[in-house]
Amino acid sequence: MIQPGSHFGATILNDIPIRISREDVYRSLGYGRSGGRPDAGTAGLIESLIARGTELARPRAIYRIWPVASVDAGHVELEGGARFRGAIGQYIGPASHVALFVATVGPEIEAESQRQMRDGNLLEGAVLDAVGSDGAERAAEAVSATVAADATAIGPQFATTPRYSPGYCGMHLTQQRTLFGAIDAAAVGVSVSEVCLMSPIKSVSGLIGIGERLAVDDIGTPCQRCGKTDCMMRRE
Repeated sequence: MIQPGSHFGATILNDIPIRISREDVYRSLGYGRSGGRPDAGTAGLIESLIARGTELARPRAIYRIWPVASVDAGHVELEGGARFRGAIGQYIGPASHVALFVATVGPEIEAESQRQMRDGNLLEGAVLDAVGSDGAERAAEAVSATVAADATAIGPQFATTPRYSPGYCGMHLTQQRTLFGAIDAAAVGVSVSEVCLMSPIKSVSGLIGIGERLAVDDIGTPCQRCGKTDCMMRRE
């Protein structure tokens, strides 16, 4: 069972197996909710680029679990000193611990996408960009699954919240500075700029709460409380 004050060292996940979602790539390209589909030639090109992007991907991640020191609707403070401000407190509230993470697919897909764009191959570049974004999401999902396994290993009564990223879910993008100050993202080749953008671009950072299953299961997702129903990133 998790004890107050307990914490864990950083865990690095290398060579994360990912499977790119064709449907998510289609949605990123504008096919998604309208029900439209690419013609056969375009669909074949997309398939080949998904395969190429998967070859270029170097999925890695780092995470570390911290005890929660204090929390209210407007902040979460961890025992290591990291303090996150914003509505995130509403979602992490029932958690006794929080996992901070950074996941990436590396710079190779981004570089190839940009090369295609420079060469005038706009569709190819756009598809590879979408593949990179989906790959980063798949790497982040792997972190979520690993943290969930950590939680249940600690005790069957523990579960995890959805993951929340700076810039979404009631956290300003500037909270990236706090997150990167609390975890050694350079260990997986990721840095953050002065304007809080990650490099490589195809990276995902965030927080995952760990708490009593009955409490965290009641949280749901922030999307259920958000009125922006046309958001491409909406989770039903």
